[in-house]
Amino acid sequence: MTSQSFDAARDAVTRIVRDHWKLFLIEGIILVILGLLAVAVPVVAGLAVTILFGWLFLISGIVGLITTFAMRLAGILVVAAIRRAWRRGWRMATGSA
Repeated sequence: MTSQSFDAARDAVTRIVRDHWKLFLIEGIILVILGLLAVAVPVVAGLAVTILFGWLFLISGIVGLITTFAMRLAGILVVAAIRRAWRRGWRMATGSA
């Protein structure tokens, strides 16, 4: 990246922060309040994190299983295509096609 593109990116970020500073302030206040609540009531914070990670692991596991079976099927199809191409090439090479 050139120095001009860095300047353009910095100007764009500056403009966005300047245009939406109230939203950033509200976000900061909400995060401070949630942080204080997490420190004040660690049981609730721990439960929330446990639930979040539980859902994350559950969804990741489901996606992993789907991907595994899809790739297993894809692998079978690739092997079949290679075998078919090999046989076709062998027949062409031997003149039996």
